[in-house]
Amino acid sequence: MSANHLAALEFPPGLVRLYVARDNDPAGRNAVERLIARGAAQGLEVRPLLPWGGDFNADLLRFGPDWLRGHLVGQLVPEDARRLLGPHDRD
Repeated sequence: MSANHLAALEFPPGLVRLYVARDNDPAGRNAVERLIARGAAQGLEVRPLLPWGGDFNADLLRFGPDWLRGHLVGQLVPEDARRLLGPHDRD
């Protein structure tokens, strides 16, 4: 979903945490900041996932999936890391 479309995102009932993979540019930062504020107003924790470089696709192509998994594990809540990344987590 593009940064512009995040503004139209409707949070489903019961959602307590939302991870957003954002690009490392002004549009990505601004969109996530607005989403964090909207989420907080509704009691939702919005957690941005930050790429090492400019974006996650470039990181994946440069470093590979195992490196990317290791980079992400520290950005996730530990119980989410176990659930989302399975036996490959490194926490």
